[in-house]
Amino acid sequence: CSIAAMLYCTGFLAFTGTGEMSSPRQITIYNSVTRAIIKTLSLPTTVLNIQLNRQYMAVVLELKTMIYRIGENVDLLCSIPTPSNPRGVAALSLPSTTSNNKVLLAVPGGMNHSKGLIHVHDISQKGEGSVLEIEAHRTPLGLLTWSPDGAMLASASVKGTVVRVFDAVQGTDKLFTLRRGTTPTRITSMAFSNPSKRGVPPLLLVASARGSVHVFKLIDSS
Repeated sequence: CSIAAMLYCTGFLAFTGTGEMSSPRQITIYNSVTRAIIKTLSLPTTVLNIQLNRQYMAVVLELKTMIYRIGENVDLLCSIPTPSNPRGVAALSLPSTTSNNKVLLAVPGGMNHSKGLIHVHDISQKGEGSVLEIEAHRTPLGLLTWSPDGAMLASASVKGTVVRVFDAVQGTDKLFTLRRGTTPTRITSMAFSNPSKRGVPPLLLVASARGSVHVFKLIDSS
């Protein structure tokens, strides 16, 4: 398969393929425990990214992101248009423990895909309207990642020299600007640590195509 996403420690798996028996425009939702196909979805264009949580699935296409509700059935909830998004940049949060159980989707925003503008939608409200608009970078977005509690959003551009962390609860306040390096590279992965003891700052891990992993301790310097 070319793109796959597994729902945590469950047997729920969603994937696309590029072989003779599958298509990059088709998603197969599979239960690896029962070894049964739950549903097959056909999309109008190539699937670039799949994001899952226990309630929703986000399917990222170049010009829109389609949101499905996961339950007894897999039903289309809404479709959110985006500027050209050939990298399939998107991030779906877990249900927030700090903001009324919201589920947030971050995708590229605006009309100009050459700018790193983020739109954040509340999927629990069927994605109607942008909850937040964040001017994150001067160059196109390369990667987005939510913290486990949905309170912080990390962003990197295609340049890959700086990672920024934003407050997704109070507004668009920029909490941290983290310098990865001075040489442009592709940020391949970002991950927040799980919530720990009160007073212990969270960590953000950033891996790049240069073969390095940076670990940042997110300390409020104010």
